[in-house]
Amino acid sequence: MTSPTPDQWAQARAAWEAGASNPEAAKFVGVAGETVRNRAKREGWQRNDEEAAKRAAERAERSQAARMEAERKWANRRSTEADAAGITAARARQAIVDALTAKDDKMTRASAIAYGILIDKAQLLSGDATARIDGPSAHDRAVGILDELAQRRRTTG
Repeated sequence: MTSPTPDQWAQARAAWEAGASNPEAAKFVGVAGETVRNRAKREGWQRNDEEAAKRAAERAERSQAARMEAERKWANRRSTEADAAGITAARARQAIVDALTAKDDKMTRASAIAYGILIDKAQLLSGDATARIDGPSAHDRAVGILDELAQRRRTTG
């Protein structure tokens, strides 16, 4: 690696004194931001406070814009995932009906559990309210209902 020229260091210093961050100024000389920080300290570089404040505000604005863009992307992804969970839940619901028709207790139970989880996840991802109910868990309640349905089917069919 070649050593930075005095002109490159002059550009880095001018940028740094105008408020550029260490990594920004380091781009002029092709070194690490830490190297610029150390040289600025050693040589007593002085920042133009007004320019430094302006550049810091610009960096903060860019950071805020990047955060907002990341939040927008995540909101879109959450919406897509909520839709996919809802579609898959509809398939699980149909699997419950098919398993009940076929009198397949294990598949009925497995499909019902999958359905409950998928509905819950779709609600969470879409921002819908979910409720907390003290007492038996949703899984335990679902298993109890399925056991009761299976018992009724055995006694009637």
